[in-house]
Amino acid sequence: MNDRGLDSDVLDDIDLFLDGVSELNNLECNAAADLISYQLERESIPHQRVCGSTQRVSTGEVIFPHCWIELPNGEIIDTTLRLYFPFAEDVPNGRFRPGANYQYKGTVNPTPRLNERLINQLS
Repeated sequence: MNDRGLDSDVLDDIDLFLDGVSELNNLECNAAADLISYQLERESIPHQRVCGSTQRVSTGEVIFPHCWIELPNGEIIDTTLRLYFPFAEDVPNGRFRPGANYQYKGTVNPTPRLNERLINQLS
C-alpha cells in the first residue's frame, strides 16, 4: 500500500467522510473506529486504531475501554466520545488535536478489525 501524506486535501477528504457518515454518531467506539480505519485504509491514509481510556480532566471521569483513531500528525479522530459525556459542551468530535480538557491514553489495537461485510452494513 502506498501511503498518502496528510496534506490539506487529504485532511479535507477525511472531514468530508466524517461529515457524510451520520451513523458514526450512533456506533460504539470500537465499531466506529473500525469503520473509519477501513475507509482510511482504502484511501491509503496512514493511521492507527487505538484503544485505552479517555479522561475528562475537569471531573476526573474516565471512559474505559475507549477506541479512536490516531493520525501521524498527532490528530485524533473520535466520533463517539459525546455518547459518554452527553451533557458536556466541550467534548471534541470528529478530527481534532488533543487538548487539555480530555486526556487520551492508549495503545495500538491488536484485535482484527470488523470484516468488510459487517463494515459495509454499518456504512
